[in-house]
Amino acid sequence: PNQSDDDAANMTSPRKAALFSGPGAALAGGGMLAGGGLDFGNGAPSNLGKVNSAAGTPLADTDPLGVPTDISFDSVGGLGSHIQQLKEMVSLPLLYPEVFERFKITPPRGVLFHGPPGTGKTLLARALAASCSTEGRKISFFMRKGADCLSKWVGEAERQLRLLFDEARACQPSIIFFDEIDGLAPVRSSKQEQIHASIVSTLLALMDGMDGRGQVIVIGATNRPDAIDPALRRPGRFDREFYFPLPNVDARRKIIDIHTTGWNPPLEDTFKDELAKLTKGYGGADLRALCTEAALNAVQRTYPQIYKTNDRLLIKPEEISVTARDFVISQQNLIPSTARSTSSAAAPLPPQLVPLLSHALDNAKTALAKVLPPVKRVNVLEEAEFVEVDGGFEKEKMLQSFEQLRVFRPRLIVCGEPGMGQSYVGAAVLHHLEGFHVQTLDLATLVSDSTRTMEASCVQLFIEAKRHKPSILFIPSLVTWCASVGETVRSTIKGLLDGLDPSDPILLLAVVDGHFSDVPADVRSWFGFVKGNRVIIRKPTSDDRRAFFEDVFAGISRPPNEYPDGMPRRKRRLEKLPIAPPPPPRAPTAAEIQAQQQHDLRLLEYLKWRLGPVLSELKKRYKRFQRSLYKDWQSDDLEWRQEQLRQGETVTGLGTQPYHNVDLDTMASDLYKGYYYTPDDFLQDILRIQANAEVNKIMENDAEAPIRAGQMVNHVKVMLDQTFDAASRAECEKMAERMREKDKAAPRKDPFKPRLSRGGKEGEEAGSGDDDRGAAAEEDEQAEAESSAQAERGCGTKRDRAGSAADAEGEHDDGDDHHGAGSPKKQRMDVDGPADLHPQPAAVELSNGQAVASTGSAAPFASALASQAQPSFASILNPTSSVAGVAVVAPMAVASASIDAPSSALSGPAPEPEPERSPTPMEATPPPPRPFVVPSDAVDALRTFLVSGTDDLTVDQLEQLRAACFDIVWRGRSEWDRSAVIGELDELAHDFVDEVKSLAA
Repeated sequence: PNQSDDDAANMTSPRKAALFSGPGAALAGGGMLAGGGLDFGNGAPSNLGKVNSAAGTPLADTDPLGVPTDISFDSVGGLGSHIQQLKEMVSLPLLYPEVFERFKITPPRGVLFHGPPGTGKTLLARALAASCSTEGRKISFFMRKGADCLSKWVGEAERQLRLLFDEARACQPSIIFFDEIDGLAPVRSSKQEQIHASIVSTLLALMDGMDGRGQVIVIGATNRPDAIDPALRRPGRFDREFYFPLPNVDARRKIIDIHTTGWNPPLEDTFKDELAKLTKGYGGADLRALCTEAALNAVQRTYPQIYKTNDRLLIKPEEISVTARDFVISQQNLIPSTARSTSSAAAPLPPQLVPLLSHALDNAKTALAKVLPPVKRVNVLEEAEFVEVDGGFEKEKMLQSFEQLRVFRPRLIVCGEPGMGQSYVGAAVLHHLEGFHVQTLDLATLVSDSTRTMEASCVQLFIEAKRHKPSILFIPSLVTWCASVGETVRSTIKGLLDGLDPSDPILLLAVVDGHFSDVPADVRSWFGFVKGNRVIIRKPTSDDRRAFFEDVFAGISRPPNEYPDGMPRRKRRLEKLPIAPPPPPRAPTAAEIQAQQQHDLRLLEYLKWRLGPVLSELKKRYKRFQRSLYKDWQSDDLEWRQEQLRQGETVTGLGTQPYHNVDLDTMASDLYKGYYYTPDDFLQDILRIQANAEVNKIMENDAEAPIRAGQMVNHVKVMLDQTFDAASRAECEKMAERMREKDKAAPRKDPFKPRLSRGGKEGEEAGSGDDDRGAAAEEDEQAEAESSAQAERGCGTKRDRAGSAADAEGEHDDGDDHHGAGSPKKQRMDVDGPADLHPQPAAVELSNGQAVASTGSAAPFASALASQAQPSFASILNPTSSVAGVAVVAPMAVASASIDAPSSALSGPAPEPEPERSPTPMEATPPPPRPFVVPSDAVDALRTFLVSGTDDLTVDQLEQLRAACFDIVWRGRSEWDRSAVIGELDELAHDFVDEVKSLAA
């Protein structure tokens, strides 16, 4: 037997599906054909945990992924330079190999994607595989997550990597994409486990070893490039490194265009531009989630009814339109992925502070253009579009010298009196420098990592700044920062600043909440001696303050009905939407149908194989049931009468033949003809034999037959329970449903078929329709007459009953020639359809209209059979006998009536549910609009004081006063007379100014 540590030739990854993985495949853990071999003794397939390919060679889960056809480079926004270089790596060697042969060069075959999460690294790799594959040239795409290749077996991870590269070389040109490669190839160190070091060494050798890897491009993606082993980040392995920054405003606009393509009605261009400006710090994944949430908000706003019911309603998707409010609500609930890890210091100037700080921001932009002149970076392809005379190295050196000599240790400091909004200006400067890599040297960043010192944190931040040029070193609240850190930290930063190249585009930006002289002398030396790199914020002028408070007066002049909830709102009248019909099931494909049919045939053969020994055992132990109990009974006459009853013809003597034409020999014939679809079908025929034995006891005084039949039923149930578990029974039931549907659609051309199908629905097919019942009702009088005559003779003899049956059959043969010897075999009376065959009274009807049911001596058997068998075949028998003119209901007729009653009740028309009442709107009669009163004199006086009386206030104090004024306006928004609101505002303004002056004094 295979042991748990067996690493023989069959040692593979369990990746393939089960043996029959198509529709209707075996259930996991219990199906008859699950997994593969039929190892029923152990309850599991013999090859559990070991998967071999068709050729016998071991697999390593190296199958290439299907290239997505709905992704292209058009699905990626804002990464045009990266797309161009990737095309150069993949398409150029395939289309123009002579270029590389001429210069004897090897095209770059490795690239590392790194950047914040959600910036399009994986998307770009998929777009590369889809876009570079054409009709005549397919590119295989292999994707592995960081730890997919790891295994608990020693050496298995290295083997997986080797097989992966071998498969990629066999399918070249191909692309191998390692997502989160830092988990597969971390930095090797002495503290690391040996297994990781071995994996890294194997990956290094496979990427650039003695064996060439051919046209195999390796792409790695990570959020932590510093965690990757440095040996991977050299030319030959990862030739290029692409940094995926957060998209700027233009890239965000392109991404929004991509995700809103096809929206009807389309979003306006001005709205898209404004949305791109408001989503500063959002990545591509964040913008996609924003558009998704906005669309869902539009659905909630348009059709709130669908959230109040579990039913599917009929809606009109074309009536759903996304508005600006949907995006605003989504933006309030969505947290960008970058904001979860670190808070971005960059932010645009708040709109309410634009009148006060716009001049200061313009001064900062002017100073920034001097200390760090903007340089337009163009790639080689864009440069090739212009005609240029080659000037050799001298011209290139001159251009580089101008770019470098214009920059000398760029520094910028924002200062002014305390409370003049320096933090707003500093954040707006960072927002203006979008595209620069920002490293924040605030206290939270320096002390956040408890495993390293503040000096080590400073060194790491400077390393990242030098790696991503141009970059910014930002220090907010410089005075507080200098007072909190020690001398060693300040000395460390001083040394790191001096170690930078003077022409490096690394800007040191600081914000001082006070005057420049408040900064310590050693820190002031960091910013040089040029006054042009100092932005001093002055107090706002009267025009600035007038524009600043203009929104307050606009709120005073706005009537209550223009506020969102200034007036009582009426509830919306929701439309009553109809319930949508259920969607049609997916039609199986031709391949799925063929696989399902093959699976059903295999399952049917297995069922025969399992039921054959059971039937053989029964024939050995219960020989008296091998043939019918009534050899001289014309059982075919019963089926012939049943067929005549279906056709609506008059049949005499119906209801006097309660026997079933079934025995063990007949069951053996039916078994190998494929008429048993489930173990329950087999059990039904056993129950029919038991019913014959019970009738034999009543009519032939044979007391031993029911006992032996009961033993046989018990024996069969035990053997079936041991042979078939719950999973295999459920699988057989599904197969039976499919086979019955197939029989209905195309009945078998078998003249010896005893019935159309096996199972609980046989009685319904045997004539449970209205026509059969109507024909049976027409024969009630004749059946009662025959029953009375038979009662006078007693039960009669078998010979008499046989003779009467033969006479009836002879009469029928004289009348209908087409039911002669050449006609197909008639259907046997089924166990679940006797009510259709024997329409007789179910009780004794008294003079007062009441009915009294009477049962025979076999009542216990009838009740037990009705409880054990399924409702579909519980009515085994329905004979009718009469004694002294009183109709007596047979035992099985009582069980049939008790079971058929609920089904008949269910078949009646269902009561129609009451229609749901649509929510009634809260009809609130709005009061008549009163005249809107705004005293202009009081408004002018308040405006004059807010402009002239606040000249000594700082920006923070003006912002606080404005917020208090807006609170008063909001609380009085429902007032039609604003005199009281203006008086409260005037009192607030005077008190605030007086308090500021008293504190300043």
